[in-house]
Amino acid sequence: MNRRTLNAVLILFFIYSFSLFAQQEDVYSVRRQRVMEEMDGGIAIFTSETSSEQLNKHFYYLTGLKDPEATLILIPDGEVKEVLFTKSGDWSFAENQASAEACKSNQLSRKLFGLMNGKDKAYVSFSDLGMLSNISRALSMMSTLKNINPIIVNQRVIKDNYEIEILKRACEITAESLNDVFKAVEPGLQERDLALILEYGYARRRSPGKSFLQAASGPNSTHIHFGATDRILKKGDIIVFDVGAYWDEYTSDISRTVPVSGKFTKEQKEIYQAVLNSQKAAIERMVPGSKLLDVQKVAEDVLIDGLVQLGLVLDKECEWQRKFFIQHGFYHFIGLDVHDVWYDYRRDITDKVYEPGMIMTMEPGLYFPEGRLDSRPRRIRDLVTEEEFKTFADQIRPLYDKYVHMGVRIEDDVLITEDGNEVLTSRVPKEIKDIEKMMKRKSPHNQFNF
Repeated sequence: MNRRTLNAVLILFFIYSFSLFAQQEDVYSVRRQRVMEEMDGGIAIFTSETSSEQLNKHFYYLTGLKDPEATLILIPDGEVKEVLFTKSGDWSFAENQASAEACKSNQLSRKLFGLMNGKDKAYVSFSDLGMLSNISRALSMMSTLKNINPIIVNQRVIKDNYEIEILKRACEITAESLNDVFKAVEPGLQERDLALILEYGYARRRSPGKSFLQAASGPNSTHIHFGATDRILKKGDIIVFDVGAYWDEYTSDISRTVPVSGKFTKEQKEIYQAVLNSQKAAIERMVPGSKLLDVQKVAEDVLIDGLVQLGLVLDKECEWQRKFFIQHGFYHFIGLDVHDVWYDYRRDITDKVYEPGMIMTMEPGLYFPEGRLDSRPRRIRDLVTEEEFKTFADQIRPLYDKYVHMGVRIEDDVLITEDGNEVLTSRVPKEIKDIEKMMKRKSPHNQFNF
Protein backbone atom coordinates (compact mmCIF):
# COMPACT_ATOMS: atom_id res chain seq x y z
CA MET A 1 0.00 0.00 0.00
CA ASN A 2 1.56 3.32 -1.07
CA ARG A 3 1.55 6.44 1.08
CA ARG A 4 -1.26 8.14 -0.87
CA THR A 5 -3.53 5.12 -0.46
CA LEU A 6 -2.62 4.84 3.21
CA ASN A 7 -3.45 8.49 3.81
CA ALA A 8 -6.78 8.08 2.04
CA VAL A 9 -7.63 5.07 4.23
CA LEU A 10 -6.68 6.96 7.40
CA ILE A 11 -8.80 9.94 6.38
CA LEU A 12 -11.79 7.71 5.66
CA PHE A 13 -11.29 5.92 8.99
CA PHE A 14 -11.13 9.27 10.82
CA ILE A 15 -14.31 10.47 9.07
CA TYR A 16 -16.10 7.20 9.91
CA SER A 17 -14.97 7.29 13.55
CA PHE A 18 -15.99 10.93 13.93
CA SER A 19 -19.36 10.19 12.30
CA LEU A 20 -19.94 7.24 14.62
CA PHE A 21 -18.98 9.32 17.67
CA ALA A 22 -21.29 12.14 16.55
CA GLN A 23 -24.09 9.63 16.03
CA GLN A 24 -23.63 8.36 19.59
CA GLU A 25 -23.66 11.90 20.97
CA ASP A 26 -26.88 12.59 19.07
CA VAL A 27 -28.48 9.42 20.43
CA TYR A 28 -27.83 10.38 24.05
CA SER A 29 -28.87 13.99 23.42
CA VAL A 30 -32.20 12.86 21.99
CA ARG A 31 -32.79 10.64 25.02
CA ARG A 32 -32.12 13.49 27.44
CA GLN A 33 -34.41 15.78 25.46
CA ARG A 34 -37.20 13.22 25.65
CA VAL A 35 -36.79 13.02 29.43
CA MET A 36 -37.05 16.82 29.74
CA GLU A 37 -40.19 16.80 27.60
CA GLU A 38 -41.81 14.40 30.08
CA MET A 39 -40.86 16.48 33.12
CA ASP A 40 -43.23 19.06 34.53
CA GLY A 41 -40.63 21.77 35.12
CA GLY A 42 -38.24 21.37 38.03
CA ILE A 43 -34.80 19.82 37.90
CA ALA A 44 -33.66 16.21 37.41
CA ILE A 45 -30.55 14.74 39.03
CA PHE A 46 -28.86 11.51 37.89
CA THR A 47 -25.81 10.01 39.56
CA SER A 48 -23.46 7.49 37.99
CA GLU A 49 -23.04 5.71 41.33
CA THR A 50 -25.15 2.86 42.69
CA SER A 51 -25.15 1.06 46.01
CA SER A 52 -24.14 -2.19 44.23
CA GLU A 53 -21.00 -0.59 42.74
CA GLN A 54 -22.30 -1.43 39.25
CA LEU A 55 -22.89 0.81 36.29
CA ASN A 56 -25.93 3.02 36.86
CA LYS A 57 -28.00 2.03 33.84
CA HIS A 58 -30.24 5.12 33.81
CA PHE A 59 -27.21 7.41 33.89
CA TYR A 60 -25.41 5.42 31.19
CA TYR A 61 -28.56 5.37 29.04
CA LEU A 62 -28.60 9.19 29.05
CA THR A 63 -24.87 9.86 28.69
CA GLY A 64 -22.98 6.79 27.45
CA LEU A 65 -20.40 7.55 30.15
CA LYS A 66 -18.88 5.30 32.84
CA ASP A 67 -17.31 8.00 35.03
CA PRO A 68 -17.74 6.69 38.61
CA GLU A 69 -18.01 10.19 40.10
CA ALA A 70 -20.33 11.82 37.57
CA THR A 71 -23.67 13.59 38.01
CA LEU A 72 -26.06 14.77 35.30
CA ILE A 73 -28.44 17.67 35.86
CA LEU A 74 -31.37 18.40 33.52
CA ILE A 75 -33.28 21.71 33.72
CA PRO A 76 -36.02 21.80 31.03
CA ASP A 77 -36.88 25.50 31.43
CA GLY A 78 -33.37 26.79 32.12
CA GLU A 79 -31.08 28.70 29.78
CA VAL A 80 -28.54 25.98 30.49
CA LYS A 81 -30.58 22.82 30.25
CA GLU A 82 -27.91 20.14 30.68
CA VAL A 83 -25.02 20.17 33.14
CA LEU A 84 -22.59 17.28 33.52
CA PHE A 85 -20.21 17.01 36.48
CA THR A 86 -17.26 14.65 35.94
CA LYS A 87 -13.92 14.12 37.65
CA SER A 88 -12.08 15.70 34.71
CA GLY A 89 -14.64 18.41 34.05
CA ASP A 90 -14.73 17.42 30.35
CA TRP A 91 -17.79 16.77 28.19
CA SER A 92 -17.38 16.93 24.44
CA PHE A 93 -21.11 17.49 23.90
CA ALA A 94 -20.98 20.79 25.79
CA GLU A 95 -18.14 22.26 23.70
CA ASN A 96 -20.45 23.61 21.00
CA GLN A 97 -23.73 23.78 22.88
CA ALA A 98 -24.80 27.00 24.57
CA SER A 99 -27.46 25.09 26.52
CA ALA A 100 -25.00 22.54 27.91
CA GLU A 101 -22.21 22.92 30.47
CA ALA A 102 -19.41 20.74 31.81
CA CYS A 103 -18.09 21.06 35.37
CA LYS A 104 -15.79 19.19 37.74
CA SER A 105 -17.35 16.81 40.24
CA ASN A 106 -15.94 18.72 43.21
CA GLN A 107 -18.04 21.74 42.18
CA LEU A 108 -21.35 19.88 42.44
CA SER A 109 -22.45 20.89 45.95
CA ARG A 110 -21.65 24.56 45.40
CA LYS A 111 -23.16 24.86 41.92
CA LEU A 112 -26.29 22.86 42.63
CA PHE A 113 -27.80 25.59 44.81
CA GLY A 114 -27.59 28.02 41.91
CA LEU A 115 -29.13 25.53 39.48
CA MET A 116 -31.97 24.90 41.91
CA ASN A 117 -32.71 28.58 42.38
CA GLY A 118 -36.40 29.26 41.71
CA LYS A 119 -37.25 25.56 41.53
CA ASP A 120 -39.54 23.75 43.94
CA LYS A 121 -39.46 20.28 42.43
CA ALA A 122 -36.64 17.77 41.94
CA TYR A 123 -36.78 14.51 39.99
CA VAL A 124 -34.48 11.78 41.30
CA SER A 125 -34.31 8.00 41.09
CA PHE A 126 -35.87 6.71 44.30
CA SER A 127 -33.75 3.57 43.95
CA ASP A 128 -30.60 5.75 44.12
CA LEU A 129 -31.59 8.04 47.00
CA GLY A 130 -28.84 6.62 49.20
CA MET A 131 -26.23 7.77 46.68
CA LEU A 132 -27.45 11.39 46.84
CA SER A 133 -26.54 11.97 50.47
CA ASN A 134 -23.82 14.44 49.46
CA ILE A 135 -26.50 16.79 48.11
CA SER A 136 -29.17 16.12 50.74
CA ARG A 137 -29.01 19.74 51.95
CA ALA A 138 -29.74 21.03 48.48
CA LEU A 139 -32.56 18.52 48.01
CA SER A 140 -34.12 19.60 51.32
CA MET A 141 -34.84 22.98 49.69
CA MET A 142 -37.33 21.31 47.31
CA SER A 143 -40.97 21.16 48.36
CA THR A 144 -41.50 18.12 46.10
CA LEU A 145 -39.35 15.11 45.25
CA LYS A 146 -40.58 13.02 42.33
CA ASN A 147 -39.39 9.60 41.17
CA ILE A 148 -37.78 9.88 37.70
CA ASN A 149 -37.80 6.08 37.20
CA PRO A 150 -41.22 5.82 35.45
CA ILE A 151 -40.11 8.34 32.81
CA ILE A 152 -36.83 6.52 32.12
CA VAL A 153 -38.44 3.07 32.24
CA ASN A 154 -41.04 4.03 29.63
CA GLN A 155 -38.24 5.21 27.35
CA ARG A 156 -35.98 2.21 27.84
CA VAL A 157 -38.85 -0.16 27.03
CA ILE A 158 -38.74 1.05 23.40
CA LYS A 159 -35.29 0.56 21.91
CA ASP A 160 -33.99 3.20 19.50
CA ASN A 161 -32.19 2.19 16.29
CA TYR A 162 -28.77 2.51 17.91
CA GLU A 163 -29.75 0.10 20.70
CA ILE A 164 -31.32 -2.33 18.24
CA GLU A 165 -28.08 -2.61 16.27
CA ILE A 166 -26.08 -3.21 19.45
CA LEU A 167 -28.50 -5.88 20.65
CA LYS A 168 -28.47 -7.58 17.26
CA ARG A 169 -24.69 -7.93 17.58
CA ALA A 170 -24.98 -9.25 21.14
CA CYS A 171 -27.46 -11.84 19.87
CA GLU A 172 -25.18 -12.81 16.97
CA ILE A 173 -22.19 -13.33 19.27
CA THR A 174 -24.20 -15.45 21.70
CA ALA A 175 -25.82 -17.51 18.96
CA GLU A 176 -22.58 -18.21 17.10
CA SER A 177 -20.78 -19.15 20.32
CA LEU A 178 -23.66 -21.42 21.33
CA ASN A 179 -23.42 -23.14 17.95
CA ASP A 180 -19.73 -23.79 18.72
CA VAL A 181 -20.75 -25.58 21.89
CA PHE A 182 -23.35 -27.72 20.15
CA LYS A 183 -20.58 -29.13 17.94
CA ALA A 184 -18.37 -29.87 20.95
CA VAL A 185 -20.87 -31.56 23.29
CA GLU A 186 -20.16 -35.22 24.01
CA PRO A 187 -20.14 -37.63 26.96
CA GLY A 188 -17.12 -37.26 29.26
CA LEU A 189 -16.89 -33.48 29.17
CA GLN A 190 -17.82 -31.42 32.22
CA GLU A 191 -20.39 -28.65 32.37
CA ARG A 192 -17.48 -26.28 33.08
CA ASP A 193 -15.87 -27.32 29.79
CA LEU A 194 -18.96 -26.14 27.93
CA ALA A 195 -18.83 -22.86 29.83
CA LEU A 196 -15.19 -22.39 28.78
CA ILE A 197 -16.04 -23.02 25.12
CA LEU A 198 -18.77 -20.40 25.33
CA GLU A 199 -16.50 -17.84 26.94
CA TYR A 200 -13.81 -18.57 24.37
CA GLY A 201 -16.40 -17.95 21.65
CA TYR A 202 -17.35 -14.63 23.21
CA ALA A 203 -13.72 -13.53 23.48
CA ARG A 204 -12.95 -14.59 19.90
CA ARG A 205 -15.84 -12.42 18.72
CA ARG A 206 -14.60 -9.47 20.80
CA SER A 207 -17.36 -9.53 23.40
CA PRO A 208 -16.24 -8.21 26.82
CA GLY A 209 -17.75 -11.34 28.36
CA LYS A 210 -20.84 -13.07 29.68
CA SER A 211 -23.74 -11.48 31.47
CA PHE A 212 -24.77 -14.91 32.80
CA LEU A 213 -24.12 -18.55 31.91
CA GLN A 214 -25.96 -21.78 32.59
CA ALA A 215 -24.88 -25.17 31.24
CA ALA A 216 -26.97 -27.55 33.33
CA SER A 217 -26.96 -31.26 32.49
CA GLY A 218 -28.94 -34.27 33.69
CA PRO A 219 -30.57 -33.61 37.09
CA ASN A 220 -29.13 -30.07 37.05
CA SER A 221 -31.27 -29.26 34.00
CA THR A 222 -34.39 -29.34 36.20
CA HIS A 223 -33.32 -26.14 38.00
CA ILE A 224 -34.76 -22.95 36.56
CA HIS A 225 -31.57 -21.04 37.37
CA PHE A 226 -28.23 -22.78 37.54
CA GLY A 227 -24.60 -22.30 36.60
CA ALA A 228 -22.03 -24.81 35.37
CA THR A 229 -20.38 -27.40 37.63
CA ASP A 230 -17.78 -30.14 37.33
CA ARG A 231 -20.54 -32.69 36.68
CA ILE A 232 -19.52 -35.05 33.86
CA LEU A 233 -21.89 -35.28 30.90
CA LYS A 234 -23.39 -38.72 30.37
CA LYS A 235 -25.02 -40.35 27.37
CA GLY A 236 -28.77 -39.92 27.76
CA ASP A 237 -28.44 -36.56 29.55
CA ILE A 238 -30.06 -33.43 28.32
CA ILE A 239 -28.43 -29.99 28.74
CA VAL A 240 -30.20 -26.68 29.28
CA PHE A 241 -28.15 -23.68 28.20
CA ASP A 242 -29.24 -20.21 29.32
CA VAL A 243 -26.61 -17.76 28.15
CA GLY A 244 -25.96 -14.17 27.17
CA ALA A 245 -22.98 -12.20 25.88
CA TYR A 246 -22.37 -8.48 26.30
CA TRP A 247 -21.79 -6.08 23.45
CA ASP A 248 -21.30 -2.40 24.32
CA GLU A 249 -22.97 -2.91 27.74
CA TYR A 250 -26.07 -4.60 26.22
CA THR A 251 -26.84 -8.27 26.69
CA SER A 252 -28.67 -10.98 24.77
CA ASP A 253 -30.49 -13.91 26.40
CA ILE A 254 -30.80 -17.31 24.69
CA SER A 255 -31.89 -20.69 26.05
CA ARG A 256 -31.49 -23.95 24.18
CA THR A 257 -31.81 -27.59 25.19
CA VAL A 258 -29.70 -30.30 23.51
CA PRO A 259 -29.00 -34.02 24.05
CA VAL A 260 -25.49 -35.03 25.14
CA SER A 261 -25.51 -37.99 22.75
CA GLY A 262 -26.39 -35.73 19.82
CA LYS A 263 -29.77 -37.37 19.34
CA PHE A 264 -32.95 -36.86 21.37
CA THR A 265 -34.55 -39.90 22.99
CA LYS A 266 -38.28 -40.53 22.47
CA GLU A 267 -39.11 -39.06 25.90
CA GLN A 268 -36.86 -36.05 25.37
CA LYS A 269 -38.53 -35.38 22.01
CA GLU A 270 -41.98 -35.50 23.61
CA ILE A 271 -41.22 -32.83 26.19
CA TYR A 272 -39.05 -30.79 23.84
CA GLN A 273 -41.73 -30.64 21.15
CA ALA A 274 -44.37 -29.55 23.67
CA VAL A 275 -42.15 -26.65 24.74
CA LEU A 276 -41.23 -25.75 21.15
CA ASN A 277 -44.88 -25.74 20.05
CA SER A 278 -45.67 -23.38 22.92
CA GLN A 279 -42.83 -21.02 22.07
CA LYS A 280 -43.59 -20.88 18.34
CA ALA A 281 -47.30 -20.23 18.93
CA ALA A 282 -46.47 -17.36 21.28
CA ILE A 283 -43.85 -15.76 19.01
CA GLU A 284 -46.36 -15.78 16.16
CA ARG A 285 -48.60 -13.54 18.27
CA MET A 286 -45.88 -11.17 19.48
CA VAL A 287 -47.02 -8.33 17.22
CA PRO A 288 -47.99 -4.68 17.78
CA GLY A 289 -51.27 -4.32 19.63
CA SER A 290 -51.36 -7.81 21.16
CA LYS A 291 -51.66 -7.82 24.94
CA LEU A 292 -48.66 -9.26 26.74
CA LEU A 293 -50.88 -11.31 29.05
CA ASP A 294 -52.85 -12.72 26.10
CA VAL A 295 -49.64 -13.98 24.49
CA GLN A 296 -48.52 -15.50 27.80
CA LYS A 297 -51.90 -17.29 27.95
CA VAL A 298 -51.40 -18.68 24.44
CA ALA A 299 -47.97 -20.04 25.43
CA GLU A 300 -49.41 -21.60 28.59
CA ASP A 301 -52.42 -23.12 26.81
CA VAL A 302 -50.31 -24.76 24.10
CA LEU A 303 -47.88 -26.06 26.72
CA ILE A 304 -50.70 -27.52 28.81
CA ASP A 305 -52.30 -29.07 25.70
CA GLY A 306 -49.02 -30.89 25.11
CA LEU A 307 -49.02 -32.18 28.69
CA VAL A 308 -52.63 -33.30 28.36
CA GLN A 309 -51.67 -35.35 25.28
CA LEU A 310 -48.88 -36.97 27.29
CA GLY A 311 -51.26 -37.76 30.17
CA LEU A 312 -49.42 -35.53 32.65
CA VAL A 313 -52.26 -33.00 33.07
CA LEU A 314 -55.65 -34.52 33.84
CA ASP A 315 -57.75 -31.32 33.74
CA LYS A 316 -56.45 -28.52 31.49
CA GLU A 317 -58.69 -25.95 33.21
CA CYS A 318 -57.49 -26.86 36.71
CA GLU A 319 -55.51 -23.88 38.05
CA TRP A 320 -53.28 -25.84 40.40
CA GLN A 321 -52.39 -28.50 37.83
CA ARG A 322 -51.38 -25.76 35.40
CA LYS A 323 -49.37 -24.01 38.09
CA PHE A 324 -47.69 -27.27 39.09
CA PHE A 325 -46.04 -27.50 35.66
CA ILE A 326 -45.75 -23.80 34.72
CA GLN A 327 -43.11 -22.60 37.15
CA HIS A 328 -42.01 -19.24 35.75
CA GLY A 329 -42.99 -16.39 33.45
CA PHE A 330 -42.18 -16.70 29.78
CA TYR A 331 -40.96 -13.24 28.79
CA HIS A 332 -39.07 -10.10 29.78
CA PHE A 333 -37.19 -7.23 28.11
CA ILE A 334 -33.48 -7.35 27.36
CA GLY A 335 -31.10 -4.41 27.04
CA LEU A 336 -28.66 -2.87 29.50
CA ASP A 337 -29.87 -5.54 31.96
CA VAL A 338 -30.86 -9.10 31.21
CA HIS A 339 -34.31 -8.26 32.63
CA ASP A 340 -34.11 -4.70 31.35
CA VAL A 341 -36.47 -2.43 33.39
CA TRP A 342 -38.84 -5.41 33.52
CA TYR A 343 -39.55 -5.40 37.24
CA ASP A 344 -40.68 -1.77 37.16
CA TYR A 345 -42.66 -2.18 33.93
CA ARG A 346 -44.58 -5.30 34.96
CA ARG A 347 -46.08 -3.76 38.10
CA ASP A 348 -49.14 -2.71 36.10
CA ILE A 349 -49.16 -5.02 33.11
CA THR A 350 -52.87 -5.84 32.74
CA ASP A 351 -53.58 -3.81 29.59
CA LYS A 352 -50.05 -3.39 28.24
CA VAL A 353 -49.44 -4.37 24.63
CA TYR A 354 -46.50 -5.13 22.37
CA GLU A 355 -45.14 -2.01 20.67
CA PRO A 356 -42.63 -1.56 17.82
CA GLY A 357 -39.12 -1.23 19.24
CA MET A 358 -39.64 -3.60 22.15
CA ILE A 359 -37.14 -6.47 22.35
CA MET A 360 -38.49 -9.28 24.49
CA THR A 361 -37.73 -12.90 25.20
CA MET A 362 -40.12 -15.82 24.82
CA GLU A 363 -39.01 -18.74 26.97
CA PRO A 364 -41.45 -21.48 28.00
CA GLY A 365 -40.02 -24.41 29.90
CA LEU A 366 -40.86 -27.72 31.59
CA TYR A 367 -38.92 -29.35 34.43
CA PHE A 368 -39.12 -32.83 35.98
CA PRO A 369 -37.02 -33.03 39.14
CA GLU A 370 -36.92 -36.25 41.12
CA GLY A 371 -39.25 -36.41 44.14
CA ARG A 372 -41.53 -33.59 43.01
CA LEU A 373 -44.62 -35.78 43.34
CA ASP A 374 -43.77 -36.91 46.88
CA SER A 375 -45.41 -33.94 48.60
CA ARG A 376 -47.59 -30.97 47.68
CA PRO A 377 -45.35 -28.10 46.48
CA ARG A 378 -45.57 -24.90 48.53
CA ARG A 379 -46.58 -22.78 45.53
CA ILE A 380 -49.90 -24.64 45.15
CA ARG A 381 -50.73 -25.40 48.79
CA ASP A 382 -53.46 -22.77 48.90
CA LEU A 383 -55.10 -24.26 45.81
CA VAL A 384 -55.24 -28.00 46.51
CA THR A 385 -55.55 -30.30 49.52
CA GLU A 386 -52.86 -32.84 50.36
CA GLU A 387 -55.27 -35.70 49.68
CA GLU A 388 -56.31 -34.35 46.26
CA PHE A 389 -52.68 -33.79 45.29
CA LYS A 390 -51.74 -37.34 46.38
CA THR A 391 -54.49 -38.77 44.17
CA PHE A 392 -53.20 -36.73 41.22
CA ALA A 393 -49.58 -37.74 41.93
CA ASP A 394 -50.45 -41.45 42.09
CA GLN A 395 -52.26 -41.22 38.74
CA ILE A 396 -49.48 -39.53 36.78
CA ARG A 397 -46.42 -41.00 38.53
CA PRO A 398 -45.78 -43.82 36.01
CA LEU A 399 -45.73 -41.24 33.22
CA TYR A 400 -43.86 -38.57 35.19
CA ASP A 401 -41.07 -41.02 36.05
CA LYS A 402 -40.28 -41.38 32.32
CA TYR A 403 -39.15 -37.75 32.29
CA VAL A 404 -37.37 -37.49 35.67
CA HIS A 405 -34.05 -35.55 35.57
CA MET A 406 -35.17 -33.74 32.44
CA GLY A 407 -35.53 -29.99 31.99
CA VAL A 408 -36.34 -28.21 28.71
CA ARG A 409 -36.32 -24.47 28.05
CA ILE A 410 -36.26 -22.72 24.67
CA GLU A 411 -35.72 -18.95 24.58
CA ASP A 412 -35.35 -16.42 21.79
CA ASP A 413 -34.97 -12.64 21.69
CA VAL A 414 -37.71 -11.03 19.60
CA LEU A 415 -37.79 -7.50 18.15
CA ILE A 416 -41.32 -6.15 17.69
CA THR A 417 -41.51 -4.39 14.31
CA GLU A 418 -44.15 -2.15 12.73
CA ASP A 419 -45.83 -5.08 11.00
CA GLY A 420 -44.85 -8.12 13.08
CA ASN A 421 -41.60 -9.26 14.65
CA GLU A 422 -38.05 -10.38 13.95
CA VAL A 423 -36.40 -13.22 15.89
CA LEU A 424 -32.89 -11.90 16.52
CA THR A 425 -31.55 -15.26 17.71
CA SER A 426 -32.78 -17.40 14.81
CA ARG A 427 -29.28 -18.42 13.70
CA VAL A 428 -29.02 -20.88 16.59
CA PRO A 429 -31.19 -23.93 15.72
CA LYS A 430 -34.16 -25.07 17.78
CA GLU A 431 -35.97 -27.61 15.59
CA ILE A 432 -35.09 -31.15 16.68
CA LYS A 433 -33.75 -32.19 13.27
CA ASP A 434 -31.63 -29.03 12.97
CA ILE A 435 -30.08 -29.48 16.42
CA GLU A 436 -29.23 -33.11 15.71
CA LYS A 437 -27.76 -32.18 12.34
CA MET A 438 -25.52 -29.48 13.83
CA MET A 439 -24.34 -31.75 16.64
CA LYS A 440 -23.13 -34.30 14.08
CA ARG A 441 -20.62 -31.76 12.81
CA LYS A 442 -18.15 -32.15 15.66
CA SER A 443 -15.41 -29.60 16.27
CA PRO A 444 -11.82 -30.94 16.34
CA HIS A 445 -10.89 -31.71 19.94
CA ASN A 446 -7.58 -29.92 19.65
CA GLN A 447 -9.46 -26.67 18.98
CA PHE A 448 -10.45 -26.61 22.66
CA ASN A 449 -7.61 -28.68 24.15
CA PHE A 450 -9.80 -31.00 26.23
